[in-house]
Amino acid sequence: MTTPEATIAEVRTDVRRFLAEELAAASFRPTCDSWIQGQSVAFSRKLGDRGWLGMTWSQRYGGGGHSARERFTVIEELLAAGAPVAAQWIADRQTGPLLLRAGTEQQKRTFLPAIARGRLFIAAGMSEPDSGSDLASVRTRAVPTASGWRVSGRKVWTSHAHRSHYLLALVRTAAPDGDRHARLSQMLIKLDSPGVAVRPIEVMTGESHFTEVTLDDVDVPNEMVVGRVGDGWRGVMSELAHERSGPERYLSTFPLLAELVSGGTVDGETELADIGSATARLWALRSLSLRVQDLLERGSPTDTAAALVKDLGTRLEGDIINITRRRPSADRAAPTMARCPDCCARPSSPRRRSRCAAGRTRSSADWSRADWGPEMPEMPGTVEGDERDLLRATVARLLTDRAPSARADAARQGWSPGLWALLEEAGLTLVSVPESAGGSGGDVSDLAVVAQACGYQAAPVPLVETALLAGWALAAAGLAVPPGPLTVVPSAAAASATLAPDGPGLRVHGRLCGVPWARAARQVLLLTAAPGDPGRVVLAAVDPRDCAVEPGTNLAAEPRDTLVLPAGGVACTPLPADGPDPSAAVLRGALGRALLMVGSLRRVLDLTVGYAREREQFGRPIGRFQAVQQQIAALAGAVEQAQAMTDLAVAVLDDGGCAAEAVMAAKICAGQAASVAIAVGHQVHGAFGFTTEHELHLHTRRLMAWRDEYGAESEWAAELGARVTSAGPDGLWDLLTGRSAAVAAR
Repeated sequence: MTTPEATIAEVRTDVRRFLAEELAAASFRPTCDSWIQGQSVAFSRKLGDRGWLGMTWSQRYGGGGHSARERFTVIEELLAAGAPVAAQWIADRQTGPLLLRAGTEQQKRTFLPAIARGRLFIAAGMSEPDSGSDLASVRTRAVPTASGWRVSGRKVWTSHAHRSHYLLALVRTAAPDGDRHARLSQMLIKLDSPGVAVRPIEVMTGESHFTEVTLDDVDVPNEMVVGRVGDGWRGVMSELAHERSGPERYLSTFPLLAELVSGGTVDGETELADIGSATARLWALRSLSLRVQDLLERGSPTDTAAALVKDLGTRLEGDIINITRRRPSADRAAPTMARCPDCCARPSSPRRRSRCAAGRTRSSADWSRADWGPEMPEMPGTVEGDERDLLRATVARLLTDRAPSARADAARQGWSPGLWALLEEAGLTLVSVPESAGGSGGDVSDLAVVAQACGYQAAPVPLVETALLAGWALAAAGLAVPPGPLTVVPSAAAASATLAPDGPGLRVHGRLCGVPWARAARQVLLLTAAPGDPGRVVLAAVDPRDCAVEPGTNLAAEPRDTLVLPAGGVACTPLPADGPDPSAAVLRGALGRALLMVGSLRRVLDLTVGYAREREQFGRPIGRFQAVQQQIAALAGAVEQAQAMTDLAVAVLDDGGCAAEAVMAAKICAGQAASVAIAVGHQVHGAFGFTTEHELHLHTRRLMAWRDEYGAESEWAAELGARVTSAGPDGLWDLLTGRSAAVAAR
């Protein structure tokens, strides 16, 4: 069941009010990695008293009976504030859900209410010396006794065991029979039991949240076994799903980013771009994390999705630290940039000022790669209705059948009239354009399905230009949308044209350079502001048949033609004040390129995984080599990040919200993913991928072209960075969690 946004807003307000009061009382000092190093028993008890622990658990066991979205909201507010939540973190995040799923009734009644009140803390005993992340290699053994088990072994990197009441330990209850994951069990061990020794491990910053736990013939009663004996691996995987994908995976260094933008002072375009890039990635990761939380709530598999969130989050955390390192010590005046008032306005709530421990960094070595195995698992997206699923299947079938011949058409004439006719006959060329204006109806989310499918198949048709740009502009101006291919002149392409008075009106003269698909278009639209009067917008409808067309192409050999306008110019139509805006057209162009890129990125990923699975060297598929697996993992993560941010931008646009920043972030993420895809795709394919005999070049060349059209990611990153810097940390956080972010969870 979807949680009403009003409920989420109320929860967020309550948490912010509580945090403001605690900061005013100096009850804690904000810090990065507060879920690891921010340990305060008193603060955890306050959270329990307010019902903010065990929020999703049944009230029967002391929980609050709230939704996962409500808990997510509380957690992300606490982390963004750098609040000390480490004491209860493991018990609330993963031990409690495990007990709810696999614990006995006695265990539930004994442990869950105490955890929910912030009175019981539990450490996770998984890793062991010399095992690293290979949890299946555990050597801690439990031997049966008359009343239970006798446990011996060592656990290491166990956070806060010296400050916890129990250890949930993964132990081997029988010798392995060939399957290392079998015959493992989980047991709750009292940390003050005879035979238990806990040694804090000091890290280089002077902190001691890690510990080594030695278990020397520790007696554990039968009733402390969690789940079935021998079924411990299932429990560990359940815990790791919660451990890998929550807000802590990308908010650990958010207080540092907030501090970076708090003064509104940056060192030019480079630092602005760094901040904008980090914001876009953070926004996309939040959307991905929300998806995983939804899957967990529904009981769906999350292994690959959760691992990607953890990997992407760890990389982002390190990059935020590096951005901060590069910042000069001397303040400089901040540039004056326009910002979107709806998305980046300062809220009335007091801001959490944060400080990070000197030199504190988060290791990027703690990453988890997915084992792609024989089949590539897919990252699940948002839940969609039957109609959109049907649309997706219809478009995929049509394009799969006709794309090869369409690309052959394009090789001869630059585009495929035949494929266009099929799409038009199916009503797919004007999706999202209102029926009252001559379109097919639907929303931008529907168009996104078609556009991404066109990107996936490298379909040589001007779909985005026709529906998302020209169709929208004409409908918004109250004009009829004609049939056939349409296109819009990008702002850069109009630089060689001039507007001149023509009685009471204006006429456009000169050349329109690099117009997408001009040779194929029935009509080319120029949407621009009148000279000296930016509030007066005019529209010129150019018929290419009246112009001299100088053919041109982009890197992907798609038409980017120059139109030499007739000697008398082309008349401009003045538009109403509430008509289409040229800046909105630029953003829609950027979104259109992001949609195409996401489709093409998915195709590069599929081709790369397939080739790595089939191509053999040294007696085995190259996909079995760890170096190749790491590259594919990086590619998969970049693709999912771009997909998530693009989905969010589309959803905000459909919701009627201010989509400017979301579109910028989508183009940033798509451009960054394109760079990864080009490098990894060609690296894995080797020389074969550079030939025209393989499909890969169709997509990598398009990605090279599209990432620079309608603004490269570096340009959008600088603009987004300027906006969030101008808005400050409050504006940055509200951008990520406000109305636009709320759409992602629907």
